[in-house]
Amino acid sequence: MKTKRIVAASAAAIVASAGVLALNTSASAHTLEAEINDARADLVGNVDTNMLEAMTEHFDISVNEAYDRLALESVATTLEADLASEAGFAGLWIAENGEDIIVASTSGVSITANEVTVIEAKYTLDELEYTSSQFNPVAEAASDYGIHGWYVDVMDNSVVLEAATTDGAKEFASLAGVDSSNIVIDISSEAPQTAYVAGGILQGTNTSSCSVGFAVLRGNTKGFVTAGHCGRVGAQVTRGNPAPGIYRNSVFPGADAAFVEVASNKTLYPLVRTSSSWTQVNNATEAPIGASICRSGITTGWRCGSIQAKNQTVNYSQGAVHGMTRTSACVNSGDSGGSFISGSSAQGVTSGGLLGCGGGNTWSVFQPIWPMLNSWNLTLVTQQVN
Repeated sequence: MKTKRIVAASAAAIVASAGVLALNTSASAHTLEAEINDARADLVGNVDTNMLEAMTEHFDISVNEAYDRLALESVATTLEADLASEAGFAGLWIAENGEDIIVASTSGVSITANEVTVIEAKYTLDELEYTSSQFNPVAEAASDYGIHGWYVDVMDNSVVLEAATTDGAKEFASLAGVDSSNIVIDISSEAPQTAYVAGGILQGTNTSSCSVGFAVLRGNTKGFVTAGHCGRVGAQVTRGNPAPGIYRNSVFPGADAAFVEVASNKTLYPLVRTSSSWTQVNNATEAPIGASICRSGITTGWRCGSIQAKNQTVNYSQGAVHGMTRTSACVNSGDSGGSFISGSSAQGVTSGGLLGCGGGNTWSVFQPIWPMLNSWNLTLVTQQVN
C-alpha cells in the first residue's frame, strides 16, 4: 500500500500555550487528582483480567499502569463533556503515552492539573466539524473522484480528506465548496472495505458470515447488534450460536448498524470473546480519542489499539457511511459486526477499514453503539438474561 499526506500550510496550526482564558470547569489539580484516584479505586478488581492482559501486551505496560491508564481515560470522558460546550474548545484526547490528557483551545484554557496539557489551536472543533460536514451533501459523487473518506483529526487540528489522487481530492473539495488549502489530503492507493465474508461462523445468513457485536434487549425481545452490511431487514440468521434469528433493523450505507432478534429461549451474556476467554461488558460509556480499545471478530480474534478519530465518513464501494469512529486496531474479512470495547464499556460494532493484520498502515472503523440503542429502543445487556 502506498500512502502520503499533503498538509496545507494553514491546516495544522497547533502550538504550546500557557492558557489564559479560564473555562467553566472543575479541572483543578486537586479535583482531577481526586477523580483519577477515585476512578482507579473503582476499577481495581472490577476490570476483567483478559482486558488487562490485552492492554499490558499491546501497550507494553504493567497491570498497575493499565489501571492508571483506564482511570485517566474515565476522567477524560467527564472532562470532555464539561469542556465541549465552552467557547474555543478544539478537542480533547489521551496522549500516546497514556499518562496525560491533552486539551486544545483557540482561546487558551487555564487548567492547572499535572495530568492535563493545554495546547493552542487555530480552529475550534465546531469549525472543523462544519468543514467536514460540507462533504456530506456530495458524498454520492465521492467514488467518481477516488475519495475514500473524510474526518476531523483533532490531534492535528485539521480536516482530513482521504483519496486515491491529489487532483481528485482537490476537485472533490471544489465540488463541496471547500478550499483545499484548508484541509489535509491523505493519498492512499488502497481503498477501505467492509470487513465482510469469511470462513468460520459466529453469526451468518445464507450469503454472509459476520460477527456478533453485543447482546441487547428491546423490551422483552432478545437480540444483538451487528453491522448493517451483514444483512438486510428480514434476512435470516441460519448459522452460528445465535441462529435462528432475523434482522429486524438494518441500515447500510448511510450508517452501518443492525439489530437481530433471536429466539426467546436463547441466553444473553454481557460478554465479549477475547483471545482465550471472555471479558465483561458493564456499560456503554463513550471513550475519548486516544483511549485504549480492543475488538473481537471471528477471523482475527482479539485485537487492540487506540481511538484515533470520531465522526468519520468512509466511502465504501457500496456507498458512504457517516459517524464512524476510527481506531488503530487491525481488522479483516469476517470481523464485521464484532465488538469494540474500551475497558468494560461497549463502544460499537466493526464496520471495516484498510483490511489486514499483517502489519503496515492498517486502520479500522466501527459504528458507535449509542445511535443503535437510541434509535431502536434497545438496552445493552450488562447482566445475564436467561
